Amino acid sequence: MNRSTVFAVLFMSILIAGLVVGYIRYFTGKEYELYDEAKQLEAQGDLHQAHDKIVEALSISPLNRKILAYKADLFLYVNSDTKLQKAKELYDEAVKAMNKVDYETAAEKLEAANNMLYDLTTLYKLANSSSDRTLRNVAKSYNIERLKELSDKAEELQKLVSKDIKRFKDELPNKYYDKAVDEANQGYYEKAYNTLSFIREPNDRIKAFKEEISNHIGTTKYNNIEKGDNVTSFAIKDSIWWLEKVSDNSPNYVEARVKISKLNKRLGELDKEYYEKAINLTKEKEYEKAYNVLSSITNTNKSIEKLQSELSFQVGVTKLSEINKTQNPQDFLIINAMSWFSNVDKDSDNYPRAQEILSQLNDRLSAKSKKNSLL
Repeated sequence: MNRSTVFAVLFMSILIAGLVVGYIRYFTGKEYELYDEAKQLEAQGDLHQAHDKIVEALSISPLNRKILAYKADLFLYVNSDTKLQKAKELYDEAVKAMNKVDYETAAEKLEAANNMLYDLTTLYKLANSSSDRTLRNVAKSYNIERLKELSDKAEELQKLVSKDIKRFKDELPNKYYDKAVDEANQGYYEKAYNTLSFIREPNDRIKAFKEEISNHIGTTKYNNIEKGDNVTSFAIKDSIWWLEKVSDNSPNYVEARVKISKLNKRLGELDKEYYEKAINLTKEKEYEKAYNVLSSITNTNKSIEKLQSELSFQVGVTKLSEINKTQNPQDFLIINAMSWFSNVDKDSDNYPRAQEILSQLNDRLSAKSKKNSLL
């Protein structure tokens, strides 16, 4: 026997031995012990535990077709059963929320449970009767009776959920109304208004009560402004916002419009005060304070916008001066200065210079970043 023949025989012997070992490993390995355990658990009706065993088997032999096929068979049931249990939990949580007068949570939980149950019942109907080849294959490869059992349970629970949803929708407006009345009686008017806002289709009684609350809130804020308390643009606009919710069907409508008119007038006076204050601060070279005061003005015009642009440039120059005095300024200082120069209007005489400075500051930032990356 020559040398090449000897090598050939040895190679074939090794190959055959490998195939035999692989065959034995494939059919008698740990994954098949787990497979057999899963089958026993399935026979006992414990499909969740069976599924866990198959998942464990797949972690050992992830490409084993037999185990993959069995896992797919179990998954549909386990996944569907898990959804059913979750739907039951959601329904129970909804009932508890209703008992605690937490209607928002109850409505959310009921809707989620109903959607989940609908998916479960639809899956069985489609798999059982659809002409779609994929769904027919699902029904064929899977014990469809198991799915039917789950579907029947889901259908029973869905009847309860649907019944509660209908009852809840019928009773919900009155529940919200009673809750809002209680909140208003305790002096929580804005909270009461928000409670009524959850009612999607309010009736005339609810609309009237909602406007009554709006009028009360707006009037309270109006009276505080008249007393000189908290007279800011925001406070005035807030009062106007509430009073404008009073419709012409309300007995408070005319009074609300009179208050709105007075508030708008006060807003105009306040704008003038802000403008004059900003001018004085500008003369004192308090540019940043002047800019912030101008930002409080409600109704701007070209002269105000022009002054804001000039102030932005001056604040930027001040920030630049501070940067130049610092040996190694922080990035946020440079970025802050750039934000002021970027607010300079294109029509301003300072615009070209602002853009030039912006470019220089940007180059400075880039150089710093490059230097830091090399360290």
